[in-house]
Amino acid sequence: MISFSRAKYKQAQLQVAMATKSIDNVKLIFQKKITSGDIIRGCCMSIHGDCFFTDHYKKKRLIAISFSGTLKYNMSLDPSDGFDIIFINEKTVAITSGNSRVNTGIDIINSESRSKIKFIKLPNCPYGITRDGDSLFVCVLRHGIYKVNTLDDTTSLVISQSSIDYNSYVSVFTDKIYYTDGNSVVCCDRNGSRVWTFKYNSILKKPSGITVNNDGNVYVVGERSCNVVIISNNGKQHKEILTKTDGLNEPSPIFLINRTGNFLLQILRKRCFFTM
Repeated sequence: MISFSRAKYKQAQLQVAMATKSIDNVKLIFQKKITSGDIIRGCCMSIHGDCFFTDHYKKKRLIAISFSGTLKYNMSLDPSDGFDIIFINEKTVAITSGNSRVNTGIDIINSESRSKIKFIKLPNCPYGITRDGDSLFVCVLRHGIYKVNTLDDTTSLVISQSSIDYNSYVSVFTDKIYYTDGNSVVCCDRNGSRVWTFKYNSILKKPSGITVNNDGNVYVVGERSCNVVIISNNGKQHKEILTKTDGLNEPSPIFLINRTGNFLLQILRKRCFFTM
């Protein structure tokens, strides 16, 4: 049984997940707690162990918290709403603008100097973002998945998909692209051809945050079902590994610190879970 304390800041709960190849053996154990913001939509961790959160929409800010739980700084992202976040390199993060209609694109920010380096324009509101080598992959509302070259900032549409909705997320692993569209979880090859689709509303309602481990197993957050589900690499098996009884309340992003499954950071809208 996990208990949650109430405070002015929303509490973050940390848990540990053990690594076996079978999804049936995945277990979570309480670890520690940190604090976060109000409406957390994006999260990632630096190589130094600092946690970065995007406090979306109302506060429009980037929050940096040390691994020990100490607040390092808040940075305004206005006019961007600050949706999802990913590290490009040791000092640089990319943050999508989310619902903002003033700027639709990606802010490139130096996380040490807390300064905006540049802005990469996209054709509509961008939400989930991930990195693969020198490329960023971004969910763009009603368009699909865009690829952004971080060396020259060129953009290209790699998966044309009008079903990409508000709050969609994306992950990339080996030769596959995985994304959520608010109704289902989709696995495609790099050419955009669909490999499998997971759509079970009785298990996963409004799938949002998504990440993949080294075995190709997919971790997905159900925002309305208030759970986290792991899906096997062929899309045929699944297991619910966190539920509302564990304290989940409208969860959104999820971040795997390393693909071995040793560290899984799962941030909720009102609480945060950390697993390893």
